[in-house]
Amino acid sequence: MKSNKLKPDVPMYNFIIAGLFEAGRVNEAREMFSTLSEGDCLKPTTRTYNIVINGLCRQGLVDDAYNLFRTMEGVTCPPNCKSYNVIIHGFLQHKGPFEAGDLIQEMLSKGFTADTTTMSLLMDLTSKNQLNHPVVRKLLGDSGMACEEVRPKGLSAERNITPEAC
Repeated sequence: MKSNKLKPDVPMYNFIIAGLFEAGRVNEAREMFSTLSEGDCLKPTTRTYNIVINGLCRQGLVDDAYNLFRTMEGVTCPPNCKSYNVIIHGFLQHKGPFEAGDLIQEMLSKGFTADTTTMSLLMDLTSKNQLNHPVVRKLLGDSGMACEEVRPKGLSAERNITPEAC
């Protein structure tokens, strides 16, 4: 880009990095992120980190995504609610529901509130028979909802998910 006398800005980098991940060109996306991270003028934003974390998770590279997520706390781009939702979704897809529940719990302990995306991820936990995870019990208890109100369709006593599990 620079050789063509284009002066890329962070949104342009974000767009290209997202496109590279979408095309499965993970190494190129990582290189572009590194170029942005190591540059003198432009620095990645929280949105940039979220794009890279999401791209890594979609490629099944959840450990790499998690490591990058953890580095956000040491730079000027602390994670936001979206950052947590992206990594939680990656854990649900590739790691395990209990680890995802731990991240939801961490997110809430840092003062973030559960938005609609977080609640949707919570429904994924319930559909994976994780109704006994402490964060699920806490959120359902705090919301005043009964299990019948939040149970995804298709889950029933035949699948060993009962209101008593709450």
